[in-house]
Amino acid sequence: MKKGDVAELNMQKMLLSDGEMTISTHNCIVLRYDDKQEYLYLNLKTGNLSDVSLDAVYQCVVKGEYEEISCTGRVTERYHEKEGNVLKMQVENGFYKINIKCVDKQMA
Repeated sequence: MKKGDVAELNMQKMLLSDGEMTISTHNCIVLRYDDKQEYLYLNLKTGNLSDVSLDAVYQCVVKGEYEEISCTGRVTERYHEKEGNVLKMQVENGFYKINIKCVDKQMA
């Protein structure tokens, strides 16, 4: 994963009992990853910052040049700065490679 990779953010679970689950995909660009504290910083390209809930668990799929990786976590901060609309996501349980060749063989 590197700066500039495309990422897709999808809500997996709403943590509030009266919260609303959304099924929209938020398109993002990776700004940086802090591996010491496990924070992923994303530039939100579609929608508004308020569309992303701070009370939900999200799946993030990062599409690199040669591989796709996936993680889950919570957005802890959302703000606007010179880089645009920024989401700070706390990654839980690390990243997992998405093995597309394996999926293609099962579908064939």
